[in-house]
Amino acid sequence: MAKSSASLLVLPYLALGLLALSPGCWRREAPPNVLLLVVDTLRADHLGLYGYPRPTSRELDRFAQSSIVFDPVVAASSWTLPSVASILTSTYPSVHGLRSRTGPKTSTRVRAGLTTLAEVLANAGYRTAAVGTNPWVNTQGHGLQQGFETYENALREPADSVHARARRILEADDPRPVFLYLHYMDVHGPYVARRDESLPTLGPVEKRARRPLTRAEKKKVPSYLRIPKARTVSRYVDAYDRGIQIWDRSFGEFARWLDETGRLGNTIVVIVSDHGEELLEHGGWNHGLTVFEEQIYVPWILRIPGEAGRRIDGAAVSLIDVGPSLLEVLGFPVPASMAGRNALAEGPDGAMRAAFSETQIYPGASFRDEGTAFVAMRRGDRKWILGPKGDRCFDLGKDPSELEGEDCDEAGLAQARLWAETVTQQGEALGKNEEFEISDEQRALLEELGYGN
Repeated sequence: MAKSSASLLVLPYLALGLLALSPGCWRREAPPNVLLLVVDTLRADHLGLYGYPRPTSRELDRFAQSSIVFDPVVAASSWTLPSVASILTSTYPSVHGLRSRTGPKTSTRVRAGLTTLAEVLANAGYRTAAVGTNPWVNTQGHGLQQGFETYENALREPADSVHARARRILEADDPRPVFLYLHYMDVHGPYVARRDESLPTLGPVEKRARRPLTRAEKKKVPSYLRIPKARTVSRYVDAYDRGIQIWDRSFGEFARWLDETGRLGNTIVVIVSDHGEELLEHGGWNHGLTVFEEQIYVPWILRIPGEAGRRIDGAAVSLIDVGPSLLEVLGFPVPASMAGRNALAEGPDGAMRAAFSETQIYPGASFRDEGTAFVAMRRGDRKWILGPKGDRCFDLGKDPSELEGEDCDEAGLAQARLWAETVTQQGEALGKNEEFEISDEQRALLEELGYGN
């Protein structure tokens, strides 16, 4: 599709190490299938492969042994719509424009001039399909279905059902390689009805979560997350972790099916999350209202047939890097509108690379409206936050919970401000987002998940 000249405005200080690399080559005779698995609301620090002591992710941990694991990974936003749009377009929310939740009657579409990962692969001869379980990603008006040949609405269906749909798609009598995007809601709230005696026992929670909930903390729990008669923080942590276990067990069965049917040997598998979840780390619940680590530190596991398992850590990578990294591996050109980089490439600036995240305090908020939005910049263990209560800075190596903070490096803050202003200008140069009417049914579905106005 035609590109606006504004999509090329990626400045050197903004790119922070984006490299002009020669495309990779896929050396197999048959083009590989590509699976993009997005596990909604999955925190990296609640997975064994990222150091969590509870047995939440035994299947994923095993799968990761033969995969590339990135750490740390920063979500482009702390809630679903902007984050998934960033994965698919490889642009930040201020550029693609899906920053707001819903207004009284309308919502907005991805800005024109941007190319999605699905469009690139469809143009390269792939059969593109998706199974969506979250109403944010299922609504046609937002533009997230751009480039998908088929898009199945599997609203709130569990992972077992999503995987059954995936098997039917992969077994279809079609000679083309498949790009398949699966979106799961097993970890997302509500947290009730998650007791399963067949799952391994989880063991003790961290010390922080063993205390009783205060009356004020109970009142803060969003209605859709509330667990009747829950008296301790651990009750919520247990329920959240059970959701991970439920997804993990189903994923393990799906991965074994891929292997047993011979598909895994010619399939690239990408596993990420769109955002995390706060469990009172900073006095709140849920997601979408801050850019602290519990909401934006996410996993990224990449399995490439024939590639040895390894970790790539130290330099922060972003979810906007998913698309360009895949395209480089496949040997396809990366569209000019994509701002991410190939996260597999090693460059001389390594630890100097930065990743950004942004979210809004209320619908329609802008970085330019003082006190209404959060912006975070992470470089290695250093993190800068621009927010409504003032700027804050952290050394995550010394203060991983972001509870103490430190004196701010003004140069870092200046770079974060420059980034925020630059991406805002890039988005504005692409034009205003097209609006569309959102149905009463859609609004009701979103409100059930805590996304009321």
